Amino acid sequence: MSLSIEQLQVGYRRQIIIDGLTVPTIPSGQLVAVLGPNGVGKSTLLRAIARLQPYQGEVHLAGEPLATLPLAESARRVGYLPQTLPQATSLVAYEIAFSSCRAVKPELSTQYIETLIEQVFATLGISHLALQRLSEMSGGQRQMVGLAQVLIREPELLLLDEPTSALDLHWQISVLQTVKRIVSDSQAIGLVAIHDINLALRFCDQLMVLGPAGLLVMGKPDVVLTPSILQQAYGIRGRVEQCSRGFPIVLVDEAM
Repeated sequence: MSLSIEQLQVGYRRQIIIDGLTVPTIPSGQLVAVLGPNGVGKSTLLRAIARLQPYQGEVHLAGEPLATLPLAESARRVGYLPQTLPQATSLVAYEIAFSSCRAVKPELSTQYIETLIEQVFATLGISHLALQRLSEMSGGQRQMVGLAQVLIREPELLLLDEPTSALDLHWQISVLQTVKRIVSDSQAIGLVAIHDINLALRFCDQLMVLGPAGLLVMGKPDVVLTPSILQQAYGIRGRVEQCSRGFPIVLVDEAM
């Protein structure tokens, strides 16, 4: 399986946000960080691939154009987590997760869905939230339930828009560790829009760095992220060094 994006153009009304974006083909088992400053189209890109935003160009999943798939089939194969948190309703987390899975995969038995919920909640470390109402949860807890909703559906393509934005450091690490493992084990593909460059360096297989003019660079983190790219993308002077365990980290000297 693979994901390819060619000459993608997306906009709102008369404003073009992404113009002619083409990226190298992404193979299965890869978690890709979508990086760049505010306004370059990270969220717009994910919404377009999720078919929530009209676009021109070609997006192929496993060689099939996503735009021509029936919406029900697209929902089965593509899991999208928006920036907005799940609504604080009186429903409990288990009910939200169950209905989400049943809606896109009605052929699954109740027992199988229940097993999936138990496994995903345990993997994310939120089993204690299963019978708690979303209206009684913190923003971070609701974000974890939203992620569980997506993972329970076992999509081929994961599109996660700032999945760690409401989480403390422990849960940020836990979420990205879990997503990376699931993508690798299931040979899915994951795109994660994220602002924390060091988390992206630590957990993602590739970086896709967007700038105002489109794609600046894409490839392995320790190869493509350079002081020059940091300057072009973010307008900063910075360095990419290695920590004591050999992982690349970005150190920022100043804003330009």
